[in-house]
Amino acid sequence: MAQCADCLQQDCVSLVSVDWAWNILDRIGKGAQIKDLKSFEHPPACSRVVCVDVHYELSKVMGHMVECFPLAYPVGLNEIEDPFLDENGNMYFRGGNIPRDNTVLWKRLAAVGISWDTTVLVYTSGADLQEGPLAAARFLWILSYAGVPDVRLIDGGLHAGRKQGLQLQQGWSGRKRVPTFHDDDSKNRVLTNLEYLATTEEVKACVPKAKTKSSYLIVDTRSEEEHTGITHDYEYFDSLGRIPGSINIPWGPSTYIGGDLWRSDTGTTLPIRDIVRVWQDRGLDGSDGKRVVMYCGTGWRSAYAWLLARVAGWRNVANYDGGWLEYSTLHPEAEEHEKEAYGRISQAKHLLTKQEN
Repeated sequence: MAQCADCLQQDCVSLVSVDWAWNILDRIGKGAQIKDLKSFEHPPACSRVVCVDVHYELSKVMGHMVECFPLAYPVGLNEIEDPFLDENGNMYFRGGNIPRDNTVLWKRLAAVGISWDTTVLVYTSGADLQEGPLAAARFLWILSYAGVPDVRLIDGGLHAGRKQGLQLQQGWSGRKRVPTFHDDDSKNRVLTNLEYLATTEEVKACVPKAKTKSSYLIVDTRSEEEHTGITHDYEYFDSLGRIPGSINIPWGPSTYIGGDLWRSDTGTTLPIRDIVRVWQDRGLDGSDGKRVVMYCGTGWRSAYAWLLARVAGWRNVANYDGGWLEYSTLHPEAEEHEKEAYGRISQAKHLLTKQEN
C-alpha cells in the first residue's frame, strides 16, 4: 500500500502501488479467493474485487489492442455521467455531472459490473503524463459518493507498471454486468456519502465564510491563469474568473497540462506530506475538520484533489461537481453569482521543483 493514511473497512479511499495491485489481481486470476488474500497488507475489504481501466468515452478506445493490469476491463465515464450538451450540441443545466437520482446512478454502476460490496481498483491507461490520472480519480470519487466502501487508485497506472517491468495482460478482460447495485440484505441502504458532493447552492451560500477562511474553505484546483481570470482552454464555454474567497493550489501551467502533483517519469503521486505542505503554504489545511470544497472547471481535477485530501486524512472534504462551468454559466442564477478575476496570487512555491529519477 502506498501513502494510505488509514485503510478502513468502511469508506476506504486510497492510493495503492502497482506492485500491490498486480499481485492481488494475479492471485485472483489464478483462482485465489478473498479469504486467501488476508496475508496482504491492507487486503481487499469487500467480497469481490474488480479492476477498471477508466476512460472518458469508451467508443474512442474500443477495438484497439491494449496492455492492461490482470483482469482489467474498460469503463467510459460517459456511461455513468449525464452529458451537459443536448442532442443539438447546446449546453444545459442538470445540476452537476452525475445523476442526482440514486437509483439511476446505481443502475449505471451495476451495468458496468460494480455493486456496493465490491473492492474497485481504478487506473487510466489512455492518459498521458500531462493529464495525469484524472479519469480514474473522477470515477473513484463517483464510486465513493455512490456508497462503494473500498475504492483504490493504482498509483501511476500503466506508466509505473511498465517502468517496473511488470508482466501486463494483452487485451482487456470481459466486463460482467451485475444484476443490481444492492443485494437483498442491502436493498434499503441509502446513499450515505452525500457529504462528498458540494452543490452550487452550498457554495453560493458559503462564499462569505470562505472569504474569512474560518470554518469553510473553497479551493480552486485549476491553473493560476484560470484562477486569475486570464484564460482557459475549454472550447465549450468562455467565462473567466474564480469563485470569491477561493484558494488556488498547484495543478500545472494550463487546463489540460498538469504535473505539479505527480512525478514526470512514472506518473506516481508525489509524497502526500509534500503536497500538504505546499497546500498549507497557500492557506489550505483541512486537518482540523473544517469543510473543504474542491472545484475546477467541470469536476475532474477537483476529484483528484479530493482524493489526495482524503489520503492525507482530511475527513470533511467535498467535490463541487458542477465546478466553474456550472457556477459561472449553466446554473439558472449564474449571472447573479458573485465572481472575482484578475487578482494575481503571490509567487508561492510549486511542487515541480526537483523530482528524483
